[in-house]
Amino acid sequence: MARVPGLAHRGCPATSLGSPLQKKRASGRPALDAPVIVAQVLAAERRNFIDIVRKDQIKMRTKLRPLVRLAATMSVAASLFAQNPQQLNVLVGTKLGTNLDLGINTSGGITNWLTPEPPPPSPGDLKMVCPAAQQWCAMFITDGPAISTYPRPGLDLSAYQTLIVEFEGDPGTTIQIGLKDATQPDDGTETKVTLPVTSSWTAYAIPLSKFATPVSAHGGYVINFHEIYIPCEFVFAGGPQAQTVKVRTITYTSAPAPSLVSVESAASFLAGAGANTWVSVFGQNLSSSSRGWAGSDFQQNNLPTALDGVGLSVNGQPMAISYISPGQINALMLSNVPAGQAYVSVTNSVGVSVPLTLNIQAVLPGLFTFSAPNSKYAAAVASSDGAYIAPAGVFGSGVTSRPAKPGEIIELYGTGFGLTNPPDTPGMLVQQPLPLVSQVQVLFGNTPSPKVYFAGLSESGLYQFDVVVPNIANGDQTVVVTIGSAASQSNVFVPISN
Repeated sequence: MARVPGLAHRGCPATSLGSPLQKKRASGRPALDAPVIVAQVLAAERRNFIDIVRKDQIKMRTKLRPLVRLAATMSVAASLFAQNPQQLNVLVGTKLGTNLDLGINTSGGITNWLTPEPPPPSPGDLKMVCPAAQQWCAMFITDGPAISTYPRPGLDLSAYQTLIVEFEGDPGTTIQIGLKDATQPDDGTETKVTLPVTSSWTAYAIPLSKFATPVSAHGGYVINFHEIYIPCEFVFAGGPQAQTVKVRTITYTSAPAPSLVSVESAASFLAGAGANTWVSVFGQNLSSSSRGWAGSDFQQNNLPTALDGVGLSVNGQPMAISYISPGQINALMLSNVPAGQAYVSVTNSVGVSVPLTLNIQAVLPGLFTFSAPNSKYAAAVASSDGAYIAPAGVFGSGVTSRPAKPGEIIELYGTGFGLTNPPDTPGMLVQQPLPLVSQVQVLFGNTPSPKVYFAGLSESGLYQFDVVVPNIANGDQTVVVTIGSAASQSNVFVPISN
């Protein structure tokens, strides 16, 4: 079957379709195989296409289904990262930058809770242990010795875009990073950025724009980057327990930091994420290149967790990556990501982005759809002849499409439908069809499918539903897959013709 015309994807490896594979389900019925399904992903300013395609050039075992490739048709932008970025070291190990000074304090006036730790390991660090029973603790680096009178001195940091702070400490806690210009008062109202603390060294890249939020307590005052008196401060929330944080580098750079804006299901375009869900992550300066995964990115049966050094993590755990670009990353939320609040970060050559807080769902079901202008239709294939289930001729000459017929079996594709039995191995290619733990119901209009032959994973993060079309009226009928109390997105249709 020919590919849908006009959907070539710049920067994606060539795809060989090959012949359909046949595998046995638990029912003994051979699997249905879709040579190509064209779906869509919501991009930052327009909808982009994705292909669910067979990746014959990737060395896989003979019983693997087509892999999902989430490849957006985004232009390759000029490099966002300066070839020779300017850099200013505020702290390296135990050594402060030129003419800088350091002070500490707490709400109780305690000043003996910072210890320099020289190398090894290089370059050393500063160990801070905020004492227990404090309302706050603060470590601050100043331009020259700390003074309480005005005017104060200030560094001109207007040429820089990013503050990089590298630290580790008590996991499960947070720390606030702040700046202060030469005129801001010492009342704690300066804008600060809250970061999670982990037990491993993490170099967070903070866009300086995050410190430029108007301070409402002072008439909407905005920080002046031409006169920065405190180029970095660590502010602890305090509380009944002591908190430890070690910092080893603080650096300013003219390179832009990766910045996250949103996370959406790659199928439904709804905000959020679920376990075993393909998602699209949107932001700025995420990558200096644009490309999808290639065969060389796979190590045996392991899905790639970085492309060109760009990766995405949830609570520090790397996710599988299928596509990168300056404004969009497509990734698979692995099945072992627990439900609940999580921190999502992108890592590139500049550093780790300020995390985006996200509520991970146990299931976030979504059906893939055909690309615009046919995005109302579910990405579906007839099992009998491999035709796309869509109005006849909508994909042009050479591509067979037709409405579904009552009584025939069609294949639907989605993501985010939850756990399987047996379970998949997180981060690895699916080696066999894996049925869902929970039963699904597939509704065409208000009529349930009389038979669901298979519902489960056919590839990593890709769920397949082999269903019988019920006896319903001609025309476009809505299709919804429900699992428990969750359901796929509304306003997705399958055309029917008796």
